[in-house]
Amino acid sequence: MFNSAKRIVLIFIKFKITKMDNSNKYLTAYDEQLSNITNLKWLPWIGHQYEKTRLLIIGDSFYDDGKGWPENDLSAPRSLIENQGLNPDFPNKGRFLKKVANTILDLDQKSTPTEIENFWTSVAYFNLIQRGLTSRKERPINEDFDLGWETVLRVAEILQPKICIKLGIAGIGRLGYIIANENSGWHAGHGDFQYKPYKLYAINLYKSSYHSKILCIHHPTGSRYFPKYWPAIRGEFHTEFKQAVKFD
Repeated sequence: MFNSAKRIVLIFIKFKITKMDNSNKYLTAYDEQLSNITNLKWLPWIGHQYEKTRLLIIGDSFYDDGKGWPENDLSAPRSLIENQGLNPDFPNKGRFLKKVANTILDLDQKSTPTEIENFWTSVAYFNLIQRGLTSRKERPINEDFDLGWETVLRVAEILQPKICIKLGIAGIGRLGYIIANENSGWHAGHGDFQYKPYKLYAINLYKSSYHSKILCIHHPTGSRYFPKYWPAIRGEFHTEFKQAVKFD
């Protein structure tokens, strides 16, 4: 285990909801099961091509900046992807979501709107922290991480991702704590939680016959460590990623 709080600057997403009709680009077939997860604050975005890749992206946190974050809107993450990820006319062309897609797909900054849309309609996405934070200065506490990872594990049982990508290193140690101390039936690979500076965290998760893997990286849009960290793990990351996921 390691004190991840000392090694990460969290990224929070700031946006204003503008409703678009992209309802044919995401799946709702899992919603009934997901709605039974008591602590799931917002329904994940699940692209309509998700079942081809089974790639789940886990972000960090949302925060209320006083400009209309819909705290009680179950579909808020879906509106985020619709209006930024799938909308080429969004200011700055959805820079946050484009950067995430470019990093994962190993694309340069000249990626096309079609490439970005294909990415976001091929993945599922939601955030680890299950409450809106009040400002950029507020940071999640252990209870937030514990509740978040318990929720992630429940979501994973339903969506059955082949691979998860965690954007941000903070709180990874709490996942190890949850697996080691709660009788959830989950197990992790031996040594997967050991501190590995400038190495890829690849955490194998097992429950009965199900196996998934979480690739944990410093956040590509918010971590001061990312510029030095990413070149060191980029090759290993894409080897792991491409073994598990194929994009058309």
